Amino acid sequence: MQVIHSDAALQRLLTRFNDPEGWSNLAKNQYLSTSMNKKFGNVLYRIGKIIRKQIQLRMKPALI
Repeated sequence: MQVIHSDAALQRLLTRFNDPEGWSNLAKNQYLSTSMNKKFGNVLYRIGKIIRKQIQLRMKPALI
């Protein structure tokens, strides 16, 4: 087994995961180096913030 240390290796691995659940499982992968695990966690956090903001922008207050 090889520990993933580079962005390129992480990108190749990410191409196998198309759903958020797969990404979450990948983030828990014991073969990611500590720095890659931290970087991956930061990416997931930013994606979550973007999605939440998009949802908020689409929700309009009800007019009564």
